Amino acid sequence: GSHQFTSGALQNTVEVTGGDGAFCHIDQDQPQYQFTSYVYNDYYRSADGGASWTNVTHSASAGRFINPTDYDDVNNRLYAARNNNQYVRWDNPQTGSTFTQVALGALGGQVSAIKVSPNTANRVFFGSGAGAVLRADNAHTASPTVTNITAGLPAGAYVSSIEVETGNDNHLLVTFSNYGVNSVWESTNGGSTWTSVEGNLPDMPVRWALFNPSNSSQVILATELGVWSTDALNGGSTVWGASNSGLANVRVDMLQIRTSDKLVIAATHGRGLFYSDLFTTPIALFDAD
Repeated sequence: GSHQFTSGALQNTVEVTGGDGAFCHIDQDQPQYQFTSYVYNDYYRSADGGASWTNVTHSASAGRFINPTDYDDVNNRLYAARNNNQYVRWDNPQTGSTFTQVALGALGGQVSAIKVSPNTANRVFFGSGAGAVLRADNAHTASPTVTNITAGLPAGAYVSSIEVETGNDNHLLVTFSNYGVNSVWESTNGGSTWTSVEGNLPDMPVRWALFNPSNSSQVILATELGVWSTDALNGGSTVWGASNSGLANVRVDMLQIRTSDKLVIAATHGRGLFYSDLFTTPIALFDAD
């Protein structure tokens, strides 16, 4: 199911919705609106901070079993995978049940990763299980402007996440969750070209990437063997190291950051959530004397 955490310390949780728990979101500027999901495009909404929940179902079969979604906190829309070469947009997730199917084309399969741009209104990045990465401008309309930014990425690999630097849509990271391919790629020109930053990373699935919001050369990864990090992206010479103190060499599926204090959460497969202040800005202390 989907569980609600209410504090940062070791705690019991409350299962707010049952079944197979999938992607969840809390509106970042209206936190009374919270969303959980079951399999495919089956959702639950709370308008009272998680005290009560209403089921809203778009399709009991379309999309992936654990269906990737991302929520636009500013414009209050939810984007999700549907059938091959299309996405579905929940236009009124706070109050209603209006879903719009939108054709993307050139994906070569189903959406596997979604990232709403933190910088450009109604711009959404989509990746697929066939290795394609597309940018959709005006994604809130029936006919978005779609740009294919796949060139140079591993053909046929499974896109597991897309990361966008806050303040710079040209700086992107794409990760892949396959064995036998370079799993982490960087672009500094909006996806016109890509460079592998795999460096010394072991051959293992990578499922999520997160920029340090204060230094975009620093990145952490959610991998098959815990969290890995680098202090400096440097193409093929990038040096990664395991950052698992207090965690474990356990599969990590997702990373999220709270912008107010830069606290990072790592979501593991079967070991719960772990948090870290590794990106928190240090506070200078001065002697009053």
